[in-house]
Amino acid sequence: MFKRSSSVEADPAPDDDASAKAPAGSKGRATPKRSVAQARNRTTVIAQGGKGGKGGRASRAEVAARREAFRRGDESALPARDRGPVRRWVRDYVDSRRSIISWFIPAALVILLLSPFGTIGAVVQVVFVVAIIVDTTLMTRRIRTQVQQRFPGQPTKGLGYYAFSRAMMFRRMRMPKPRVERGAKI
Repeated sequence: MFKRSSSVEADPAPDDDASAKAPAGSKGRATPKRSVAQARNRTTVIAQGGKGGKGGRASRAEVAARREAFRRGDESALPARDRGPVRRWVRDYVDSRRSIISWFIPAALVILLLSPFGTIGAVVQVVFVVAIIVDTTLMTRRIRTQVQQRFPGQPTKGLGYYAFSRAMMFRRMRMPKPRVERGAKI
């Protein structure tokens, strides 16, 4: 069925000149076997410090020191998104106030439990979402106006999302740890 018909002529014999010339774009050598190519590409990884010994303990101590500095809010240990006086003020502002968004996870569980009851669950969900939107909008506007007053010339782009993402976490899980108490004047 998929055979060539007998009427097709056999391929002409290749020219000696054509076989001597390499086609355009040819690399000029045979393709290596897969095992040879993989062996050539292997590299060795040398562990620094290794397990046990002074090297391992020193690096663990350094990591622990960096983690503790990050928790404290030490400027040198913070990632770039958390650095600077503006971000520090935004963190303090968010940590000093109570926000509805911080109740998102417990409220989501309540909404999930109320969902089989139809309209009750839907009404609670809509009310909660509207409250979050209003609270977040007011918080973002207040942050932008305060930053423009306290830090003139500093950009305010991204501060609303930064505050929203920090406010959404439980207070004890926020990193860097809150420096101010709830209700404190910023």
